[in-house]
Amino acid sequence: MKEEAPAYEEIYKRVIGVCTEIAVSAIRSSCVAIAGVGGTGSQTAVALARMGIGKLVIADPETFDASNMNRQYGAVSSTLGKNKALVMEEILKDVNPHLEVKAYYEGINSANIDEFLNNADVAVDGVDYAGVEAKVELFSKAREKGLYVVSGPISGWGATIMCFAPDGMAMEEAFAMPADKSQYKLHKIPPRRLLGCTLEYLPELFFERLTRENDRYVPSIGPAAILSGIAATAEVVKLVLKKKVPEFADLEIITMPFAKRYDLFDISKNKIVNIMENGK
Repeated sequence: MKEEAPAYEEIYKRVIGVCTEIAVSAIRSSCVAIAGVGGTGSQTAVALARMGIGKLVIADPETFDASNMNRQYGAVSSTLGKNKALVMEEILKDVNPHLEVKAYYEGINSANIDEFLNNADVAVDGVDYAGVEAKVELFSKAREKGLYVVSGPISGWGATIMCFAPDGMAMEEAFAMPADKSQYKLHKIPPRRLLGCTLEYLPELFFERLTRENDRYVPSIGPAAILSGIAATAEVVKLVLKKKVPEFADLEIITMPFAKRYDLFDISKNKIVNIMENGK
């Protein structure tokens, strides 16, 4: 006989104090759609589940393989060969028994993207580097629905957070997409635009792996994936609070983590435009 799950209030009582009771209630009533539950996506999903989010909609058509085990939350020996969305659905429900999870095992596409984002308050881009067409579907429909999209690509030992406003820079401009949509599938997003940072600190081997024709991938490590998930979660929670309880949002946001240094990178000009120390 299955044991009754602990009460939501008991599980998340320690969140109160970092967040107010009003904020916790807002988080619980929110829905976040995460396209891709690999590196950043899986870490973000689990972090949001531990924050007490009420509903997660996840999608991923891929299966776990050995190369995912260094950074993806759901990739362990017993899950190799299994669909990522299916595995993460089970993990998320185990982490938060009060969480509602809707999983799209086929990933996102033109046929289901409207439904995928239908009840979302915020969207998260966790689509793989090679999945340009899926990214376009996500960003285009999110923009149409007036949703923010948070993207957290992993860069070396660090993490980059890009927050796309529905009335701000379009994904096509940010990622230098070709004018001819038939070329999207062949398009290689420039590394600086993909990762949203200068990349000078990364070794040449990083770019060799990223740009070679065969077996092309973004080199990445576990600690950076975790950091990216944490940063993306903080951004998602800020957006949720601004939407749900705008009169309390500023109070809540001052408790969010600040890095020692922020590099503000203007993706349209391909350069750093400002540096902030200690979040100032």
